[in-house]
Amino acid sequence: MSLLGVEFINEWFSNLLAAVLPAVRSALGLNYVQVSFLFTLLEGTDVLSDGIFGVIGDVWSRRVLITSGTIVAGFGLILMGVASGYLVLMLGVILYGFAGGPFVGLSQASLVDTAPGKHEEMMAWWMLAGDVGFLLTPLMVAVAYAFGVDWRVLFLAGGGLFLVYAFFLAGVRIPRQGMTTEGAEVEVEATVSSNLAAIRAAALDPGLLRWALILPLLEMPVKAFVVLYFHDVVGFNDALASSTLIVIIGSSLVGRVLLPWVLRFVRGVLLLRLSVWLGVVSFALFLLVPFVPVKLVMLALFSLVEADWYPLAKGQAYAAQPTKSGVVLSVTSLLSPITSFLPLLVGVIASQAGLGWGMGVLLVGPLVAAVLLLRG
Repeated sequence: MSLLGVEFINEWFSNLLAAVLPAVRSALGLNYVQVSFLFTLLEGTDVLSDGIFGVIGDVWSRRVLITSGTIVAGFGLILMGVASGYLVLMLGVILYGFAGGPFVGLSQASLVDTAPGKHEEMMAWWMLAGDVGFLLTPLMVAVAYAFGVDWRVLFLAGGGLFLVYAFFLAGVRIPRQGMTTEGAEVEVEATVSSNLAAIRAAALDPGLLRWALILPLLEMPVKAFVVLYFHDVVGFNDALASSTLIVIIGSSLVGRVLLPWVLRFVRGVLLLRLSVWLGVVSFALFLLVPFVPVKLVMLALFSLVEADWYPLAKGQAYAAQPTKSGVVLSVTSLLSPITSFLPLLVGVIASQAGLGWGMGVLLVGPLVAAVLLLRG
């Protein structure tokens, strides 16, 4: 339960920047390229961190690493809250992103290790916990706007909460890779060299490599830009634009809740294949249709099916190398640095042709993934 709490608190505050982005942009005088570069840094440092700590996490104490990552993430939020200019804001984003490997990545890997053979189900519960946390983000922002609370206070409060949660995690017993909760007392001999050898061997596994390619292609940072889209393109004010995140969260929650039940009747790979194609079509209609009600319906449909992409694909990756969650975490992060530049590309196109065209580029990855999923 404590590991699910990690994803809960992470999603609660990792989406805060996107939720208050119009206000942050106005306060600091940022343009589309600067805004999108923040999300590229956030994704890039998170991916780099996953690659590093996927190896270290199978050698060092995961409890120490997860706790330390929580503290670093807390300081990142505090820096974002006190930022008086772009550089300090950027430093806070980098700290928060780099903390993702030990804080989020190792927590996820440890959770999966506790339930061998149930990777997709555990990923579904993990994502569900995150969605519940994400639900609090727009609600918190809406209350803050209603009472005139500055966006900086929200980041500072989040930083304080992370530091408190770190003390809680310091007392939690977390088994190392390769051990179930019943056998947590059994020591597993591991060295950095042996884990690097395991990564090299896993990198030659066609099954794992396939999912290492598909996973980054399925990453669509829609949440990073949707508030700004409804503010700049549709014309909503700050509070109303932020509330559109509730459409994403509500639909995602429904998708996560239904996923464990649907998996009883449909194979995970088949379900992923169908949901990716449906997601591509619905997101394209969201961008193309000019009517706001239709946009909201298409956004809801996209969020409903997109909610299944990550847990299904990541579950397949973990299943390709059972009991080697740290290795899987590292291998699946190998190609992700390429897609971390996607938000920056959105910003560059948006600065020249508008945010609608910029967000259209997000469809390229899922389209390629959809074609790859047709095979095998």
